[in-house]
Amino acid sequence: MDYKELLEFNDYAMDLTIRMAHHSTAIENNPLSLAETISILTTEYVREMPQRAFFEVKSYQNMLFFLLENLNKRQSMDSFFIRELHGILMNFLLPNKRGLSKRLIIPF
Repeated sequence: MDYKELLEFNDYAMDLTIRMAHHSTAIENNPLSLAETISILTTEYVREMPQRAFFEVKSYQNMLFFLLENLNKRQSMDSFFIRELHGILMNFLLPNKRGLSKRLIIPF
């Protein structure tokens, strides 16, 4: 199922997703405006922008889809699941570091 199809029926859910993506990436100094985030997530129209900023938003979109899909399956929230979420977020940003934290690797 396509991500947009999952939330298309509910404008509120799409609005929440867009705002979450924008504010979560803004915390990490992503320079994109809310309007640019909307554009990326709904139409994939992209003006000239830093590649990293674009991929942060797209990775967030992929992570949220993965999260919702697995919550629907009643996936347990263990350290391996959290690492997978982090790996999805870092996929285009740190391709050789999937699942690792920024500062510290905690052995489990």
